[in-house]
Amino acid sequence: MAKQVFTNFARTTLAAGITGGQTSITVTDGSAFASPTAGDWQVCVIDNGTTFEVVHLTSRSGGTFTIVRAQEGTSGSAFSAGDSILAPVTAAFANPLTEINLSTFALTGALAATKGGTAQSTYAKGDTLYASAVDTLSKLVIGSNGAILQVATDVPAWTTTPTIDQITLGTALKGSATNPAAAGVIRLANGQLVAWRNNGNTADFSLTIASDDILALPATSVRLANDNWLIGRNNAGTGNVNIAKVNTNDNVQFGNSATDQKFGFGGAPTFLLHALGDIGWKVTNYTSGPTTIADTVIATGDATGGAFTLNLPAAASSADKIVIAIKIDASANAVTLSGNGSNINGAGSVSLASQYDVAMVFCNGTQWYRIV
Repeated sequence: MAKQVFTNFARTTLAAGITGGQTSITVTDGSAFASPTAGDWQVCVIDNGTTFEVVHLTSRSGGTFTIVRAQEGTSGSAFSAGDSILAPVTAAFANPLTEINLSTFALTGALAATKGGTAQSTYAKGDTLYASAVDTLSKLVIGSNGAILQVATDVPAWTTTPTIDQITLGTALKGSATNPAAAGVIRLANGQLVAWRNNGNTADFSLTIASDDILALPATSVRLANDNWLIGRNNAGTGNVNIAKVNTNDNVQFGNSATDQKFGFGGAPTFLLHALGDIGWKVTNYTSGPTTIADTVIATGDATGGAFTLNLPAAASSADKIVIAIKIDASANAVTLSGNGSNINGAGSVSLASQYDVAMVFCNGTQWYRIV
């Protein structure tokens, strides 16, 4: 930071006359003066006995000075060779010192913030200093026990009912007289709302417990960490029922077969998974090969353009998979269903030679077996 610099007994005379606006001057001997750098300056006074001018010496090379004219209320004037130039202490530096009692080194009054002070003369235990405006220091008295310091508009303030990121820590959060908050637990009376902000912080989503103890979820996504169950209460209200989860392989898993939980679509289930209505399987039509059936359940083969082979998926990654293949064209060209390195009923492949020949196969993780 640029600063005023000083040297002792700096005095000389002008080697040549100068005009009122001249900023480069020569002196007879500049050795006693400072050589300011990086924006520093030394205060000098040019004096002819009648007129004086305060200037700032900003750089020096021998007896050549670079100066800033007309400082501290003085005017740029012309001076002659032989007129004196010296580096005294001036009013701009000395006046602020009058606010300090030099005999006791104690401040007489409050030193202004713009002069390095706090503008405060007394402090109580716990008081806090803050900027109440630009370049203005103020004192905030300590708050009551349990109070929290927060921003009120644009300055700090103590409060016993803080608002933190849209969550109001007030009576509603503590619950009612008949449903108080236990240690470490936040409880709400029935019908009171629990709200969160969405990821963009642009809207709330919420849930409530109704008066009949029914949980009302918001109209938004409900997310669980991987391998955690979404759990419901059984009809008798005596136990929990696993509904669904995303397992460690990132696959969706419904229910728990070990407890014979049944899931149904469109009615009351009688099987582990029961669809009482339409259900669709992925169908892919193939016209050439060889190619491998991927996630298709029903593969139709049209060999009008020539015979080709359909490879089943690798058995090691296809346990419990079912595939149905059918030749749909009337040509003499066969569609061959290959086990892709594994057998189908003990053979490497199955030939679908005639129109509407069909093969329905399933895999146990090692081999494929033909049902139809």
